[in-house]
Amino acid sequence: MTNSKKNDLISVASPHSIKKFELISEYVKAWINILMLNKKCRGIVYIDCMSNSGVYKNDKGKEIEGTPLRVSEIIAEAMTRYTDKQAYIYFNDLDSKKIDLLRTRLPKQTGNLTIYTESMDANVLLRKIGSQFSAMFSNMHFLLVYDPYDAHIEWDAMMPFLKNWGEIIINHMVSDTIRAVKIAKKPEVIEKYEETYQTTIDELISFGSDRNAFEQIIEQIIIDGSGRKEGRYYVASFPF
Repeated sequence: MTNSKKNDLISVASPHSIKKFELISEYVKAWINILMLNKKCRGIVYIDCMSNSGVYKNDKGKEIEGTPLRVSEIIAEAMTRYTDKQAYIYFNDLDSKKIDLLRTRLPKQTGNLTIYTESMDANVLLRKIGSQFSAMFSNMHFLLVYDPYDAHIEWDAMMPFLKNWGEIIINHMVSDTIRAVKIAKKPEVIEKYEETYQTTIDELISFGSDRNAFEQIIEQIIIDGSGRKEGRYYVASFPF
């Protein structure tokens, strides 16, 4: 999230947004190098389905690279060293102008690096990619970054990713839910919260300001959706 309008082509990134860019980028740097040394891993798929334009400004007007530019540079560099592996990157934003700007800043594609840029609803993209797992991404490891502008999560779009070999980072604003759910009146807003938490609005209101209750219900949805009742499957949450 940023502290300027989400429709701005170049948004002003607040300090916590910049920290988010840094955290995800450093995670990707470790992630790709560990996986490329795994002989069973044919390559990686990185998906940022809500990527924005990749370009921001800080509160002093200085240009800041967002997650897409930082991550694409990290992956592009890694693929010059792991030439026997493949990398597929997906960047998407509903605003086509933001994607047009992002395209001008991305690294060049190579024989083992393919970058897709799309402009569509994020969940439509995920359903499209999810349907291609068996055909395109056998023995590949994915990392999905799901960073919605609000508290809405469409779980059916993420189910293929929850069930396959990979990782998901969800930037879920629990504080937004705590603040807004008790005053939700419009049917479409109530439906959004009920879909995200897979329960009734009355139960959500009963949680009050209990952050742990909201986090636990999200974690349980992930576990149930994965179908993994045992074995190595990790779910964690933390504030930043």
